Amino acid sequence: MLLGWREKLCVFAAWDVDTHLSQDSQSPSAQVKEHTLEAARDGAFATQEKENEVVVAFQPLLLMEYVLGRAEMHQPGPAYRCISLLDRLDSLDDTQIAAVSNVNRRNIVSQVTRKYRDHRFSKRVLMRINTAARFVAFS
Repeated sequence: MLLGWREKLCVFAAWDVDTHLSQDSQSPSAQVKEHTLEAARDGAFATQEKENEVVVAFQPLLLMEYVLGRAEMHQPGPAYRCISLLDRLDSLDDTQIAAVSNVNRRNIVSQVTRKYRDHRFSKRVLMRINTAARFVAFS
C-alpha cells in the first residue's frame, strides 16, 4: 500500500503501489489534487482518475474497506466508472449499486456504502440522545 495522510483535512490518499514501483524516473512522485482530498473530507470517499492510475482519498472510518478493496479501486477504465460511484455516497442508492455488473466491484461499493450509512446513522442517533439529555437536564 502507498498511503498519504493530510492532517489538515483528516483524510488518507492512496495510490496503486505497483504503478509507482514501475516508474522509471529518479524521483517518482505520488500526487493528488487538493479538491479530491476536500471531496473525501466532505463526502467520506473521493476518486481521481489520472493518466495511468486511479487515486482514492477517504476518511479514516473507511480504512479497512480500502485495504480489502484496494486492488479494484485503483483500476482505470471501466472499473473506475464503478468505483467512482463512491464519490456520491450521500446520494448513492441501492438500485445504482445493484446495477454494477462486476460482482467484486459491486461488493466493494456495497460494503463502503454500508459502512458510510452505518456511521452516519450512529452520528444522528448520538446527536439526538445528546439533545434529549440536554433537554432533560434543563427541564
